[in-house]
Order: sequence, then structure tokens, then C-alpha cells
Amino acid sequence: MARAGLDRLGLKPEHAQVLSAEELLPAVGQGTLGVEVRAADQHLREAFRALDDPAARAEALAERAFLRRLGADCHTPVAGLARHTGVTVEMDGLVSSLDGRTVIRGKASGAADRAEAVGERLADELLARGARTLLDEGAGR
Repeated sequence: MARAGLDRLGLKPEHAQVLSAEELLPAVGQGTLGVEVRAADQHLREAFRALDDPAARAEALAERAFLRRLGADCHTPVAGLARHTGVTVEMDGLVSSLDGRTVIRGKASGAADRAEAVGERLADELLARGARTLLDEGAGR
């Protein structure tokens, strides 16, 4: 179970262990909250503008671009985590075989205002290293 869920329930089992992103990357978009408002609804757009977090937006953009470039979805063994670090975005990502025996992992970083390019570049790197084969295997499940 996710730590957030245990915390919300007030449960802290003694045997529970927090895993780092190096040990277990989360699924793309985990922890991201998005609000969608019609473009023509200026009043609501202004009201929600105060909730916007540019760092979180850059992270989400990088992760979503990574997933989109891979052509993956929520049923594909893909993980990714972007971190906003001041003026840059750093992203870790992986594609796995269905059985988890083959994992292709990589990192990319770049300017935060070009966060989507960071995610796309990481996806391109993993695809160049054989991720397409693993993704195609997952699509045939």
C-alpha cells in the first residue's frame, strides 16, 4: 500500500519500509492533481490560477510527454518521476518487460521551461535502447 494511504488511515506498521525512487520508480503522474476548466470560463480560470504550482506543472508535463512519446498507457510497465530543481527538470524513467526481468532505465534533464522536451528526450533514449520491444510485448498481453 502507498505510504500516503497508510498515513491517511493513521497506520504506521513497524514492518513498513519506505522505498526510494532509486529502488522503485512510481507510475507516471502519481501524486499529480489536475484541475480542468473550460477555456471560455474566465472567472473559474482566474479562481484556479492561485492553485497553480509551476514546479509541479513542469514535472507533470515532463512525465506526460515521456508516456506519450513511448505510446504507453496506464496498463504498460512504464514508470517515471520528474523533479523540478530550480531552473531545471530532472527525470528518471523505465520500461520493463511484463515479468520484470528486463528493465531499461534512464535519466534526462533540461530547462524547466522545456519540460516536455526532457520527457520526450528520455523516451527517445529508452526507445533507442530497445524499449519498443518491451512495449510491444506488453501491448499483446
